[in-house]
Amino acid sequence: MSAPGDGAFSRVGQGIRWSATGAVVLRLAQFSMGIVAARLVAPEQFGAFAVALTVYGIVLTMSDMGVTQAIPREVTRTPEIGPTVMTLNMGATVVVAGLMAWTAEPVAAMFGAVDAAPAIRILALTMCVGALGTVPAAVLARDYRQKERFWSDAVNLIVSSALLVVLALQGYGALALAWSRFGGQAASAIVLNVVCKERYRFGFDKGEAVPLLRFSLPLAAAMGVDVGINNVDTLAVGRFAGAEALGYYNLAFTVAAWPIGILSQIMMNITMTTLARSQDDLPTLRFHLRSLSTALSGVAFPAAAMIMALAAPLVTVVYGERWLPAALPLMTLGAFTVVKLVQVMLTDLFTALGLTRDLLWVQVVWLVALAPAMFWMVSTYGYEGAAIAHIAVGILIVIPMYLIVAHRRTGVGIGWVRPELLKPLFASVIAGLGASFTTTLLDHPLAQLLVGGLVGGALYLLLVGRWLFGHLSRMRTVYSGSKA
Repeated sequence: MSAPGDGAFSRVGQGIRWSATGAVVLRLAQFSMGIVAARLVAPEQFGAFAVALTVYGIVLTMSDMGVTQAIPREVTRTPEIGPTVMTLNMGATVVVAGLMAWTAEPVAAMFGAVDAAPAIRILALTMCVGALGTVPAAVLARDYRQKERFWSDAVNLIVSSALLVVLALQGYGALALAWSRFGGQAASAIVLNVVCKERYRFGFDKGEAVPLLRFSLPLAAAMGVDVGINNVDTLAVGRFAGAEALGYYNLAFTVAAWPIGILSQIMMNITMTTLARSQDDLPTLRFHLRSLSTALSGVAFPAAAMIMALAAPLVTVVYGERWLPAALPLMTLGAFTVVKLVQVMLTDLFTALGLTRDLLWVQVVWLVALAPAMFWMVSTYGYEGAAIAHIAVGILIVIPMYLIVAHRRTGVGIGWVRPELLKPLFASVIAGLGASFTTTLLDHPLAQLLVGGLVGGALYLLLVGRWLFGHLSRMRTVYSGSKA
């Protein structure tokens, strides 16, 4: 397998390092601030903000119609499309945010939390402020300038944390959480516009707008469908298993999402840009896909295995023994890590190649297949069935469908899913079994977690450590600008 010779890829390594730094450091800081917020804000106010944040998250996925993704995709045409992207992005955000603010009270009432309406309106304003930084952020992503993105996120966290503490101590409750998010987004937008010297004014070119919308509207619709995919389990568990079961299941899903959140954040703005730069060079595109899939499998497989093997002591140590029922779905949801990361990677591939309509249809088929499976499994087997439905649909339908569509539409084929992926898979299974067996020899959950994790990690490195570090070394050579 030959390495790509494009010098632009020499910046990928630096982008990955800063993305990894941000993923770990910022997530740890956010986790810490979550603990602080839980101590400063009353539970009922926290619940009201959770409703507002849910509405915000759903609306945000559709606010810019996916149009800013055209900038890292069309790496050489930013001056031509920049003004139109600015206008479409801001215009759509203002309209959607206005509707969000206007319907705040009935939407809050629908969720059974009327007190959430003021927070929803503040978050609608937050959306508009954040939109001012989306184009500069896309430009930075296009050029792998993740260092600047890290600092903008760090400023966001610092400002929002300070505002949260000050306002919460003054008794603002849910509004403290909402205004802190607004302040953080505003500070981040300012930093992004300062560090990105390539600025564009609002403008509109119909000749550019039509292909932009043809690309972005299916992408925005796919994001909307993804919201349904990510929430159909909550709906099913809440309806058929009750509130207590939903609490256990949501905790399990949150824990299972830890590696997904970190690894997808590292990939974010790196993968899509890199694949887009290779869209006219099939051998180079294959090289990047092979490198990415091998690296992901080397990390995601053992992470999933350890979560599944150590689910019970992990939940007990981190959250307490009363949350132990969450360990059962977590044992299955650990494997969902692999499904989601493959989906993130192939979504980036489809977006990079402009196959947003294909992405939309794949997402629709996913939701259509998942919804009845989810409701049947949960109604039959309880909240444990939700995890099984996710895994079954993901492995049997979603991943094969992504691969087949990618093959038919791009000619890339499925050869980049290399037999070498069996190495980390086999090693992860052995490591998981070793860690699970270790827990049966110990009584204390903390000892089970630490010793089991050490045994599993040692087995994995013993079996494939040389292979994994060799692959990472080759990637470092290619993506650092050094000669192989």
